[in-house]
Amino acid sequence: MFEMRAVRSMLCKLERLRAPRSRPATVRATSLLLLVLYGCGEGLPSVPGLDISPHDRCTGAPPRDVDASASEIQCLVDNYLFSTDADAAMEMPEQGTNVPGSPICCEVCAVKDTADDICEETCKYELCSRARDSHIMAGQELNGALCGPSDCGFSFEGCMDTNLLHVQGIDIIGEDLDLFYAIQASCHAHADDSARDDGLFTYLEDLDGVPGAHGELGNDHDVVAYCLDLRASSATGMPQDPTAAGESSPPPPDDAADSTGGGTTAGEPPGPGKGSTPPSPCDPWAVERFWVRPTNNFGAWTETNAGVYGMDAATHEAIVTAGGISYTMFPCTSVLGAECIRIDRLSVQLADASSGLVMRLSMADDPDLMPVSDNGRFDVPPGAFRLTIRHEWDDRQRLLSATNSEQAHGRIVAGAHNVYIEDLTVASEQGDAIATLTLTASLVNTQPRTEIVESRDPRVGRVVLTARTFDADLDPVVHHWMIPGIGSWRGDVISPALRAGRHAVILYADDVHRARGVAARWLEIAPAAVD
Repeated sequence: MFEMRAVRSMLCKLERLRAPRSRPATVRATSLLLLVLYGCGEGLPSVPGLDISPHDRCTGAPPRDVDASASEIQCLVDNYLFSTDADAAMEMPEQGTNVPGSPICCEVCAVKDTADDICEETCKYELCSRARDSHIMAGQELNGALCGPSDCGFSFEGCMDTNLLHVQGIDIIGEDLDLFYAIQASCHAHADDSARDDGLFTYLEDLDGVPGAHGELGNDHDVVAYCLDLRASSATGMPQDPTAAGESSPPPPDDAADSTGGGTTAGEPPGPGKGSTPPSPCDPWAVERFWVRPTNNFGAWTETNAGVYGMDAATHEAIVTAGGISYTMFPCTSVLGAECIRIDRLSVQLADASSGLVMRLSMADDPDLMPVSDNGRFDVPPGAFRLTIRHEWDDRQRLLSATNSEQAHGRIVAGAHNVYIEDLTVASEQGDAIATLTLTASLVNTQPRTEIVESRDPRVGRVVLTARTFDADLDPVVHHWMIPGIGSWRGDVISPALRAGRHAVILYADDVHRARGVAARWLEIAPAAVD
């Protein structure tokens, strides 16, 4: 039995563990990098007590919080524990040791201690985001559009504030029942890239210049010395060189320009030893899967028609060479019985073989939920996608902010296992860069679709609950049941002993990639007949 008073009493006696908190197209360049990182819909909270200088910053979001020197640092999760249960025993926790975590963006002179803190906080943030998604899905299933606030009562702050077992409540409008359950989300992680004794990352030793800088700094072979000088002088702002004051981005190449110049080979992303680009630019593609917060539905781009327009009206045709899309399906909060889509990650890498043009688009935040019609169509309103643009040319880099300036359209074709984003026009805030895209992705994995089937077994006088789940990928699926106030079970069919009254039944269906479908329903148990 899950007795809330007992759990609350236990929680009052537990010491709360607090993790550290961490909370912008110019086709003048020969290569334009359009990068998409996955966002969480809100920034990480600030980290109190840490003295993070302007070039010792990392973030789990795209580089709106770091400058053009940003590079990718890979996090490794030492261990994590994640559980949502209706019983304080926490009998079926999910846990992992030494598993990949989300990459984070760090500025060029960031030190390992800072990256370690942000890796751990990002890991915890992802666990709480996953818990919130399941909470909202269950709440909206139980009472459709009448689920309480937009988060159905989930306390994200409460989840972030402790690594221990704590209580969450599902807010259901018009219901007198208290739907409480216990969750635990704890995480310990660190930056897995090798570091020097002074805390700087060793990849700096292989750079041919400070990323994002012009002039002498752009060709400075001793980036380590630059970072140490920057630390000693407490300098602020972007790396600048007096000889490059007022220098703008380089002009676009002639059509006959040698594509083997300072650009990147078409179809090949920058890598180790390529000019001043760090070994891994800050661009985790959507085709990557991360362990702590796995993707529900995702696919890789297969083809596209794209035009990129510069200030000089030059047009560069490009092909997609990498990237993809991931999304989650939710019950809509505004339309009873309808489904909505949330785009979690969107990444596009384009290349133009004639000019060496390379582009990456990066989504900075999750957009709002978008209703999906019965035939799988949805509209992307203007401004829904907030994007970052990174472009580089001749070992020079620049970051821009952008958005979709016009309405785009999406389609999910379940039978063909494809998803489309059509008529996507991306424009920078300054209006000096425009990209038009039509994208087709082949889905690699989809989340299970599940429902609860109720029957009665007269032989034992109990209700029988069966999980009916469809997974388009035909993956094995594990079912986890929760009845708040009663208990938790695992299996395809359960027959719980229930007292008379109204009970909320929540079913989680996880495939082998840990993509999750959620179903919930009310269950009425009549009083036992008295002879």
